[in-house]
Amino acid sequence: MSAQYKEIISEPEFLRASYAMVVLASAIMLVRIGVQVWRRKAMELQDYLIYLAFVLFLALSICYLVNISTIFDISKVLVGSLEPWPTFQSDFVLNVRIVFVTTVLFWLTLWSVKLSLLALYKKLLEGLPRVWTRLWWAVFTFCIVVSLYYRMLFNHTKTSDVVCSRLYRFLSYFLYRFYRLDSQRRLPKYPPKHTCPAC
Repeated sequence: MSAQYKEIISEPEFLRASYAMVVLASAIMLVRIGVQVWRRKAMELQDYLIYLAFVLFLALSICYLVNISTIFDISKVLVGSLEPWPTFQSDFVLNVRIVFVTTVLFWLTLWSVKLSLLALYKKLLEGLPRVWTRLWWAVFTFCIVVSLYYRMLFNHTKTSDVVCSRLYRFLSYFLYRFYRLDSQRRLPKYPPKHTCPAC
């Protein structure tokens, strides 16, 4: 018997929310560009960073929009409510890689926005007492240290099969969080290591 589950968000709802966010972000960026051209203001560091964040956000959204149907189908196969199709294994491996790419894009987008705000605040602090500049450097250093810390956690090993296993486990965890299973047949929080079909 297949496991029963409730979707936290349905595929149509996900698509509507994604398209709405893309339209909203694009509208804000167009207004920003228009104001900047109208005022003939030169580009500064915070501008480059926020435009980079927008491009990364578009790439992230496109990856999800193109792949979301397959993600829903794979999740149904994992809970037994849908039979695997002939290309299921290759599609699963492709989804693992896409989830990895979207994770990287998400963090790059997030840090681009953070650095853009930090660059803006740095400019606003010009002319104020030096204590504010020191506080800015403290926040900036904290952000860099945290970023390097998480990078070290992810890259503490370079063995290809372990990395592949982690990607597989990450996708399984993503699918686990994406659905709330109501029966006793629940997906494990993390499947055992070295169970990736590509290894």
